[in-house]
Amino acid sequence: MQKRMLGSSGLEVTAVGFGAMTIGGCFGPVDDNESLRALHAAIDGGINFIDTSNAYGEGRSETIIGKFLSERSGSEDIIICTKGGNSFDTFPGGGWGRDFTSVFIEKCLEESLRRLGREAIDFYLLHNPKLDDMKAEDCYAFLEK
Repeated sequence: MQKRMLGSSGLEVTAVGFGAMTIGGCFGPVDDNESLRALHAAIDGGINFIDTSNAYGEGRSETIIGKFLSERSGSEDIIICTKGGNSFDTFPGGGWGRDFTSVFIEKCLEESLRRLGREAIDFYLLHNPKLDDMKAEDCYAFLEK
């Protein structure tokens, strides 16, 4: 499968990746065993890049990927991209929104690492920040650290 450099990250990823939004159940019921089979089939087919987020099923997608990674030998060669900043319980009325403060991003990152069963995430993104959020330097200082 053809590979490309992911921006200036130095990571070489397959031109086709596995987008994991649907395995989180965002569009209706999903079968976790079928999701695991799909992940294995993708990697068996040559894909080396999985994209997910803490928002996909409120962490469910990352949890399924973590289970998959624990089952898969050579999983350290699979490049994981996840996103953070989605908050599910901190907004009035129980609705969810986004929070890009460094304290909250650190919490998101730690939860993603736990769900994925990894010590590091290869490529971490802020999930749909507004322009004002992107001006918050404390968040970027934390991510740089």
